[in-house]
Amino acid sequence: MKKKIIGTRREVWDREAEKTAGGLKREDLTLNKQKKIVSKRKQKAAIENWDELRHCMASPFKKGGGRRSGIPGTAKEKPGSRVKSRSRSKSRSRSRYRK
Repeated sequence: MKKKIIGTRREVWDREAEKTAGGLKREDLTLNKQKKIVSKRKQKAAIENWDELRHCMASPFKKGGGRRSGIPGTAKEKPGSRVKSRSRSKSRSRSRYRK
């Protein structure tokens, strides 16, 4: 059987194809913890960036903590406050331009 030149990551991993459409060869690919085929370069970058992102993943049950605590623009709402819906204003502006 003739080997394909371009294939999916799975085909490249199983040695059924030579490289992916993006040019990744088998030596550029690896399996992550979820057994998903990923590029070695991207996985290395993600592992290095994990220390910077760890504070964002604090337990949501801790007082003052949460998934989004520490990220600008994601302040917690005060109890009893409501979030206003934007759908009404969008629908009004759309209907104004319809003919």
